[in-house]
Amino acid sequence: KKKQQKKQQQKKKKKQKTRESTTKRRAPRKTKSASSSSSAKSRALALASETVGEDVEGQQPILDEKLMAKALVHLSKNDPKLATVIRQIGPPTGLVPRLGVKAFRALCRSIVYQQLSTKSAAKIFGRLVDACGGEAKLKPEALMGLDLENADGKKRLEIGLSRQKVKYLLSLAESFASGKLSDDRFRLLTDMEVMKQVTAIKGLGEWSVHMFMMFSLGRPDVLPVGDLAVRKAFKRLYGLENDPTAQTVVERLPERDEIIAIAKKWRPYRTIGSWYMWHVVETKEAAYTFGA
Repeated sequence: KKKQQKKQQQKKKKKQKTRESTTKRRAPRKTKSASSSSSAKSRALALASETVGEDVEGQQPILDEKLMAKALVHLSKNDPKLATVIRQIGPPTGLVPRLGVKAFRALCRSIVYQQLSTKSAAKIFGRLVDACGGEAKLKPEALMGLDLENADGKKRLEIGLSRQKVKYLLSLAESFASGKLSDDRFRLLTDMEVMKQVTAIKGLGEWSVHMFMMFSLGRPDVLPVGDLAVRKAFKRLYGLENDPTAQTVVERLPERDEIIAIAKKWRPYRTIGSWYMWHVVETKEAAYTFGA
């Protein structure tokens, strides 16, 4: 009897385990909740806060010739390696005249240029501008009036835009048409407010906002940690090590934390320091000075 009871108990346990494993297999996959998505955005913004200037109330600082002169003195005094580059290349005289591009145009261009060669993107952006009626008429209302989401896709294909980019452009146009974004508002938004509001638009991430803040808004303290050329320049100029492994040496580019730590001495003029980083990579003289 005891043996029979033991066998029955073992059978019951086996059946129970089988039921449990079946239930686990059949359990529906957990979908990404709104709270987890929100917390991911919060983390991304917290990281981004280390790459832009401190909050300033009212009219935001903008790079001009006077601020540029102060920046060069500050950078040369605080970073001997960068000081050598500044002496070699000279002041960025062509940068200030380039600033002040209309915000809507700059962000449209940023979306169009994503994941394309410069040559192809320039042609597509040119066709988009022409379709709107020229540079002066490249406005949210004109873009929304192009009927780019038409089922036959004729206009979209004529310009050369993907469906995804059309969605991004229309989302951007709606933000400007509603008054949520505008040139006047950008003059008063802090760096982090710009980051939050622009990254809320689909298709525009941290790197796009960094470029927008540097070359359109003229913000003086922006550090584009995700830019490939800037990362290469930091590796070259500051002699950052590769990762050795058992069999080979892995070519390693500096991570954002390393770049932020090195560029801390540039504050509050990291935009200018970053401008010189592109020249460290692109200029022959800089390559000669700092090696391959």
